[in-house]
Amino acid sequence: MVGDTPEHWGERVVHVTLDPSLASLGAHAIDDVRAAFGTWLAGDPGLPRVVFDVSSGAGAQAHDGVSRILATRDVAPGHEKDVAYTVSWASMETGLIEESDIVFNLAYAYADVTNGCAGAWDIGSVATHEVGHFFGLDEDMTEKTTTMWYRTESCDAHKRTLTTSDVGAIQSIYEPVLRAKCSYSPGPTSGSGVLWISIVALYICRRKRS
Repeated sequence: MVGDTPEHWGERVVHVTLDPSLASLGAHAIDDVRAAFGTWLAGDPGLPRVVFDVSSGAGAQAHDGVSRILATRDVAPGHEKDVAYTVSWASMETGLIEESDIVFNLAYAYADVTNGCAGAWDIGSVATHEVGHFFGLDEDMTEKTTTMWYRTESCDAHKRTLTTSDVGAIQSIYEPVLRAKCSYSPGPTSGSGVLWISIVALYICRRKRS
């Protein structure tokens, strides 16, 4: 949230780079990440179209003009205990997101827990939660059943499926944007304003209980 304006993408098409480090999460990790985006896109037609670029070289979480999804042990300071987190850069003036990175913390074990779980975190569930942040949503601090509920457990796959609250939250951001796009064509602007960094994370339960 920037002032009273929620963070959101203004482009009709957003490019997302899938880092080769995602292979460290498991054989089907990239497919699970793609599916996570598909879950949100299916739930709200006002979201931008996403084009995936598969990188052949490993990158890093940085403000480098690339919206990247990666897995690493070299997480940002303060996120050592986070299963995953999302960092977005947005305009202070408009709330328009200019870049967003999703980072999976390789200090944790991941799996498709629908095929069995041995204390691992579900890739699809974690990815779907973080993609919600990618599109501009905050943590849900009230409804435990939602995808955007701020806690997660190992072996928990429920966040793969959006609730009506999740869909309503994303629509509250993008339906006004969609209506505005249909009603007028904005002219060119001069500069993007001061960049603001927001960091949102998916925390494990034991951190919250400590």
